Amino acid sequence: AEAAAALQHLKLAYGTLENEARLVEEERVKSQNLLTQYTRDIGHETAQKTEAGETIARLGEERASLEDEAARQGELEQEAGILRDELQNTVERSETELTLLTEETAAQEAARGAAERQIADLERRLANLQARKSDLEAQHTRLLENTPAKAELDTLGSEITSAEETYAAATAALDTAETDRASADQRAQETADALQTVQRSFAQLTAEADALRRILRNPQEGYQPVIDVLNVDAGLEKALAVALGDDLQAALDGNAPIFWRELPEYTDAASLPGNARPLSISVQGPKALARILSQIGIVETTAEAESLMPQLKPGQCLVTRDGGAWRWDGLVVSPDAENAAAIRLEQKNRLADLEAEIDALQTRLDAARSEAEAAKQNRNAAIDAVGAARSANRQAEEHLNGLRRRHTALSNQLTEVTAKLSSLTTSIEAATQDIESAEASLGEARGTLAALPETTESRERIATLKTTVSQQRQQLAEQQAVYADIRRAGENRARRLAQIAGDVEGWNARLERVAERLLDLEQRIAQTTAVLEDLSGRPARIQAEQQALLGQITEAEERRQQAADVLVSTENNANELQRTLRAAESALSDAREARAMAQANVSNTQHSQSGIEATIFEKFSCTPEELVAKLELNVEELGDVDSWQSKLERLLRERDNMGPVNLRAEVEAQEITDQMGTMETERADLVAAIDKLREGINKLNKEARERLLAAFDTVNGHFQKLFTRLFGGGSAYLKLVEADDILDSGLEIYAQPPGKKLTVLSLLSGGEQTLTSIALIFGMFLTNPAPICVLDEVDAPLDESNVDRYCTLLEDLSKETKTRFIVITHHRMTMARMDRLYGVTMSERGVSQLVSVDLKQHELDLESLAA
Repeated sequence: AEAAAALQHLKLAYGTLENEARLVEEERVKSQNLLTQYTRDIGHETAQKTEAGETIARLGEERASLEDEAARQGELEQEAGILRDELQNTVERSETELTLLTEETAAQEAARGAAERQIADLERRLANLQARKSDLEAQHTRLLENTPAKAELDTLGSEITSAEETYAAATAALDTAETDRASADQRAQETADALQTVQRSFAQLTAEADALRRILRNPQEGYQPVIDVLNVDAGLEKALAVALGDDLQAALDGNAPIFWRELPEYTDAASLPGNARPLSISVQGPKALARILSQIGIVETTAEAESLMPQLKPGQCLVTRDGGAWRWDGLVVSPDAENAAAIRLEQKNRLADLEAEIDALQTRLDAARSEAEAAKQNRNAAIDAVGAARSANRQAEEHLNGLRRRHTALSNQLTEVTAKLSSLTTSIEAATQDIESAEASLGEARGTLAALPETTESRERIATLKTTVSQQRQQLAEQQAVYADIRRAGENRARRLAQIAGDVEGWNARLERVAERLLDLEQRIAQTTAVLEDLSGRPARIQAEQQALLGQITEAEERRQQAADVLVSTENNANELQRTLRAAESALSDAREARAMAQANVSNTQHSQSGIEATIFEKFSCTPEELVAKLELNVEELGDVDSWQSKLERLLRERDNMGPVNLRAEVEAQEITDQMGTMETERADLVAAIDKLREGINKLNKEARERLLAAFDTVNGHFQKLFTRLFGGGSAYLKLVEADDILDSGLEIYAQPPGKKLTVLSLLSGGEQTLTSIALIFGMFLTNPAPICVLDEVDAPLDESNVDRYCTLLEDLSKETKTRFIVITHHRMTMARMDRLYGVTMSERGVSQLVSVDLKQHELDLESLAA
């Protein structure tokens, strides 16, 4: 053992030397890499040092050059400033001389211009007077030639009588057309109401049908379920649904995930029991369902189904109309159970009924539309007839008014001609006197112009001076630019010198940093070189130590081998003695173990028995003997205990795999049932509330339509009256357009000012649109007059006559409604018609002043003074 330990110690020492040799090599490579990196860094820092030195030298040369130039800066600025001031004085003297000469010449030219303008004015006045005299003489001649004759006035009187008869006939035709139009409007409204009623019914049925189609949409995209191709007699939907259930959603296409396959009919199918009728009699569908439908029987009552259920053959089923089902394997579905397939079949039948109703209602809708369209066309024709009658009436009125105006004009013309002839004679005499006076003034003005001196020489001198001044100004501008360049160059030079000083300081700091880094790198290189020198001798020393250890290891192995041979011989003898001892000890140990095991088994058995008895008593409250008697077990037939133990363990594992038992499952189920009941009640309440809300909405819509129609009629009546008052005649009315439902309709204004055709508001002039808008606004205002009304510059687009009508309307409305009108205006006539004026003035910026005048009180004061 000592030889082996010595050998092991030598091997560990040899391994330590190998690790040390590897670490020395790694350290040498690392130091060599660092030495290379330090050498590169020294080269880089040396290059930076050289660059910094060159840059500092270059900046020094530039600074010396700039300092030389700065020394001459003051001299250059002084010379340029003196030259600039001399040029400035020269320009000022030349400009003064030019100004004086220009003013003198301008005065002379102004005098000549005034004289020339006076001559031109007199010549124009003389020509105008001569032309006016000729025109007056020509007018005098024309008036004598165009004096109207008395016979023409008599002829116009006869034409006026005939035109009055034509106008009366056109007025009667217009009244008849208005009556026909009112009847057509009423008929159009009645047909529109009927069409709206049919459209609402059609929309409701269509919406319900669309909802059913969405509900009945096929869940298997691309495959039609068999339920969609079945035709079931009315009342048997629940029976079919409870019999087939979700199988009704299967398709007939063999490519579908779930589908019905067509099979031949049974040749020896069992007949249904009792009076049960096959469901195939009442259901028309594909042959793929023939087998299943033939084995489903329909009975009338639940009692009959209960009595026939034991007679059902495998695959057979009994159903009732109310949705009950009794299957051959004992499954019973009560009629009260919900069935989605039954609901789907009922919805399918309801959809078929709806489609039939929609088709019938579509016919009614088309007829109602035709009647409404015909009534609308009749109304449009009546409107066109009214327009034509109004046009004829207006033309007759215009023709009559034209004749009357012409008759009045001729009468007035005859009176005016006589007065004009007398006036023209007087004007011709005055024009002759004016011509003589103008000729005398023209001669005097021409003499004055001839006495004034010429200004040609002065103008030439002014042009020469302007050229000289322009050249001098150019020279001054150039010298000012030179002076500014010199000053700017000096400023730039100073900035550059300051910048150079900063750059030199920065480069010197960089040189210091480079020197520090070079010193640090040299120290690092020295340290690394020393480490490399130390490491270079280490491998040889380690190798010598390894060779010495190898010799020692060889000697130790020989000594260990000799000791091992002696040990083997000794161990063989010891092993023989040991085997003898172990055999004796083994026999003794076996005997002791057998006795201890027997004692332990007895103890364990007694302990297990006590535990089992305690468990039995805990779970069953009796002893094992009483439990055997209670369960009437034959102990000899129970079999092996291990098998029962395995079964118990398996059952326990299954119980554990099932997870913990939810002891509140029944309570939670009851709570969910109660919640479902509450939700059903709330759903019923919600449906009832929705129905009630819809009823309320319909009632509100009906009331809104009635009130809107009543309000519209009231506003329309006020609007027509106010329009006639504002325009002094004419007519206008409001019309609901662009919707069958009055709540969605728009408003169109039709107006016919006096002497114009009936048209819409947008085709009227600006003033007419304003008056029409005023009539509409006050028409709505009169339905519920307010105590105060503010009008902001309503009269801005109106002329004088319309402003007068507007003010008159305000006065009338204030008396009728007791409303106080606050009118904001800039129109003088509107101000004059008000009872009290308030003016806001701004005498200075930001300060407003209010001025008020009580015109009504002033009128009373004037009346009292007059009295």
